[in-house]
Amino acid sequence: MINLRRRDSDIPLPSDEGIIDIPIELVNDFLVNPLNSMRDYACIPTNAISPFFTALDLLDSCLKDYNPFNSDIKEFDRDFVCNDEFFRYIHADLAYTKDGLGIAMSHIPYWVYIDKPVETDKDTVEIMSIPQPFIVIDFSCRIVAEKGKQIKLSIVQDLIMELTERRGFYINLITFDRFESVQMIQNLRDLGFNAAHLSTDRTAHKVVVNYDKENNIDRVSTEKQYNSAFECVRTAVNESRISIPFHEDFYQETRGLEYLPEEDKVVKSPHSSDDLISAIAGSAYNASNNEFPDIVVKEDESTKDDHYKEFSGYGALDEYFPEQKFPYHNVGLY
Repeated sequence: MINLRRRDSDIPLPSDEGIIDIPIELVNDFLVNPLNSMRDYACIPTNAISPFFTALDLLDSCLKDYNPFNSDIKEFDRDFVCNDEFFRYIHADLAYTKDGLGIAMSHIPYWVYIDKPVETDKDTVEIMSIPQPFIVIDFSCRIVAEKGKQIKLSIVQDLIMELTERRGFYINLITFDRFESVQMIQNLRDLGFNAAHLSTDRTAHKVVVNYDKENNIDRVSTEKQYNSAFECVRTAVNESRISIPFHEDFYQETRGLEYLPEEDKVVKSPHSSDDLISAIAGSAYNASNNEFPDIVVKEDESTKDDHYKEFSGYGALDEYFPEQKFPYHNVGLY
């Protein structure tokens, strides 16, 4: 239960838990329409509009303390370097007003068995163990423009070049959520990167790296599953197979994310942002669509439950693609 209280009120309540202090100027709005006001001003989804993330306990358990990028000073930690050979996937979400920028990078280190219902024929559904990717979000950041200024997209390219040239990461795919990024996509392609547009708001196509296609990009229909990028993250959360670095903005954004059933659409609540959740969703979605289970890893039965059998993701880059296909800027990986 949520209790509403004027901010200047000294009325005692049994506990501060579940109490919203309301500024005096908004009291009338809360009295006239409390449900909409909780959504619009307090960023709390109500029963009238369904919250997208419902298993908040599972979501919180996926959050990790360490985030190697400091959004305030716009720098990575010194020790944030690549110590493996897994492909990385980056997605950047630029706000319409160019006042906020969300970026995230992810990879898939292994696969796990998850029990899922599978329709074997028209009248039969069986529970089968299906290999699903364990997604690691390497870093996430939300960069906010200074007052009266706009963020320059070039900061994304600067971060990408630092990740590849100085920190040794192999970036297999970079996507952007706004058509304003056409020039940035072309710049990155000229540098040898696989880059494309991906909409997380209305995901009509998933982006798959395919060296037989123009610009190494294949766009595959989602069959009208327009929320599939956000669904990718929510499903991974509900199945406890994603690790996300903690960021206060992400924490708040997930609490304010809503699902509109009549429009079949995931939206942010008024007065809140969705830059970071969109970046994480796009990055995780790209990784999930471009990685596949390879070799079964024999596990120690005494330390791991049978339900979670690990698969290795593609790690040996020179075996996955011919060496000449790699962009020049990744030679430092070897």
